[in-house]
Amino acid sequence: MKPSDPEFAQWLGDNREAVAAITSRIDVLENQLARGSRKITPAVLDKFSQQLSAKLHDEDSALRSAYLRMLVSEVKVSKDRITITGSKSVLERGLAKGLPRLEGSVPIFDQIWCQKRHHIRTSFPFNF
Repeated sequence: MKPSDPEFAQWLGDNREAVAAITSRIDVLENQLARGSRKITPAVLDKFSQQLSAKLHDEDSALRSAYLRMLVSEVKVSKDRITITGSKSVLERGLAKGLPRLEGSVPIFDQIWCQKRHHIRTSFPFNF
C-alpha cells in the first residue's frame, strides 16, 4: 500500500477523525476531573441553553453564523422531516466549560489579559 493510494488516504482520514473525537472526549473528561464532580444537571443545561440562545439572537449576523457553524455540521430537509446534526463532543465541551470565545474575539472583560499592556510598552526601545 502506497501513501498515494486512495484507500489508504481514506483510512488515514477516518483514523484522524477518530483520534480527534477521542482527544476531544479526553479533554472534556479531564476538565470535569479538574473541576470536581460536575455533572450535567438540568440547571447546567438550562444555563448553557440560555447562553447559546443569546448568542444565536445577537445583532451581529457573523457571530450568529459562527456559533451555528460551530454546533451544526449538517442539515437535511425532506418532505416529512428536517434533520439537524452536529458533534456531541462540541456540546459536551460547551456544557463542561461553557460557550467558547470564537476565534478572533477579544476578551475585554479579562483583566489578567490586559495587565501585559505595561510590559509591552516598556519592552521596546521606543514609546508608543
